[in-house]
Amino acid sequence: MKLASCGWFVLVVRTPAFGVLFFPTAASPPKRFYKKTSVLSGDGGYEVVLDHRKLKTPKGTPFLVRSEPLAIAVATEFDAQKEHIERSRMHLSTLCFTAIDNPNHLSKLDMVNYLLNGALPVRRRDQLKFWGRVEWAHDLSQQELQSRLAAAVLFVHLNCSENFVKQKSIL
Repeated sequence: MKLASCGWFVLVVRTPAFGVLFFPTAASPPKRFYKKTSVLSGDGGYEVVLDHRKLKTPKGTPFLVRSEPLAIAVATEFDAQKEHIERSRMHLSTLCFTAIDNPNHLSKLDMVNYLLNGALPVRRRDQLKFWGRVEWAHDLSQQELQSRLAAAVLFVHLNCSENFVKQKSIL
């Protein structure tokens, strides 16, 4: 499946437990097309804006989250990109895109359980099969695994209702 407007390809993976999963990929990393990132507060949530253009998911859904800290973190990931957009280093953005698009209509708990108990350990096992017992490869895969796990934990934490900014009402 190709998303023609932005040059992204979507890798479709079928799993027995979760059906179809979508992973955005690119033939080559796209060039950074924006200069400024910001966060807007809107109806029902927060949006990330790239040069006055609202961010959309790979499926074209408007990016809207209820957590201001999460929106700021995603905007920071986009802002940290240099000449090219390296989606493989944007773990929170990828998690948000998957949660928003949610092609299999999974619950939040199912998504988190899959990340913590399914995807990450399987990825670790596959990397061991590929690289074998090469020390530097284990260090790299350990760092990648830790960053993905940290992003998943941060994603869950920032989506907890007690972490939302609460507005005081004047009576």
